[in-house]
Amino acid sequence: MSTCIHPRHGTEPPLVAASLMLCERCLTILQTDLRAIVALWPLLAEFATPGNGWSSGGAAGKPGSRPPCNVDILDITHARGVIVQSIGGWARMVIEQRQLSASPADAEQAARLLTIHADWVAAQPWADEACAEIHDAAYAIRRVCKDLPDRPIGYCPDIDPRGESDRCGGPLRWIDGSTAVR
Repeated sequence: MSTCIHPRHGTEPPLVAASLMLCERCLTILQTDLRAIVALWPLLAEFATPGNGWSSGGAAGKPGSRPPCNVDILDITHARGVIVQSIGGWARMVIEQRQLSASPADAEQAARLLTIHADWVAAQPWADEACAEIHDAAYAIRRVCKDLPDRPIGYCPDIDPRGESDRCGGPLRWIDGSTAVR
C-alpha cells in the first residue's frame, strides 16, 4: 500500500486505498470544497451588486472614496482571475485526460464536473496540487460569502479515534446558549 501524497500530513502520511494517491480524509476535503464552490458560486453575483448589505460600498458623504461593490468578489468571478483559471484548469485537465466532450461555461460548471470525477482526480499523481488549489479557491469563496466556521476555542486533547496520531487535534467550537463545545 502507498501513502497519501498531500503535504498536509507532514512526515507521517496515512495509507491510501488501492489505486488512489489521496487518503480518505483528503478526498473528503476535496469533495467538500467542490460542493462549497458549487453551492456558493451563484451567490457571488448577488453579493457583488451594490446595496445588498454584503458589498464594501462607499461611506456616506464621501462620494467616490470606495468602490460601490465588493472588489474581492469581482476578483474571484473575473474570467481571467486566479480562482476561475484554477478551477477551470483542473476541469480542462480532467476533460483532456478522460477524453470527455464536456465544456464547462463557468467555474460552477467546472466544479460540478470535478465533483463528479473527484475519485478519479484522487488517483492522479497531480491530485495533491489540485486538492490544494481547489481548497484555496473554496476558502476564498467562503470568505467573501461569510460562510466560514467560527474560530476554534481550542483543540481536542483526546486520543485520535482514527489511529493516525496520538491526539485527535480536532477543533473545539463554542455552541451558542450552552456550556458545551463540539
